[in-house]
Amino acid sequence: MEIRQVIRDLRRNYVVALLVFALCIVAGGAGAFLPAKQYTATALILAQPSPGAAQTTNGPADLAVIVPQLALLAVDPSVVRPASSSLPPRERGANLDIAAKADPATDTVTITVSSGSPRASADMANAIAKQLTNSPAPNATYILQQPSPAAVPESPSN
Repeated sequence: MEIRQVIRDLRRNYVVALLVFALCIVAGGAGAFLPAKQYTATALILAQPSPGAAQTTNGPADLAVIVPQLALLAVDPSVVRPASSSLPPRERGANLDIAAKADPATDTVTITVSSGSPRASADMANAIAKQLTNSPAPNATYILQQPSPAAVPESPSN
């Protein structure tokens, strides 16, 4: 096939060629600019000095050091793996994006989980919060509480 024949065929069928080209542009643009829906669930953990620790330690001052470490622990595989294994089987395969942020001023850790499944994001946020609240040692100078469970998001966050 020569180039002259290709040009001749394109001239004869230019409408079809333009329609195919436009369809490819539209499909590529949709794939690039229309991201998949993501649902975000947030769990809050509150750290407080344990009742007996106020006399033996600095209490709130110690929490300023402990709370940022809890945020790092929330995304650590040693916490994420057991939390994900506690999810229902259909949610274990979900693509989860996990982040944690510490606020030493309020002694809170915010766990944020994003996923394509609203139920999986809420369940994983609650599972990580449960792993953290159950993890302090018996002689720890702090206690962790989750004031309320993460709610299942009703609409996408993106």
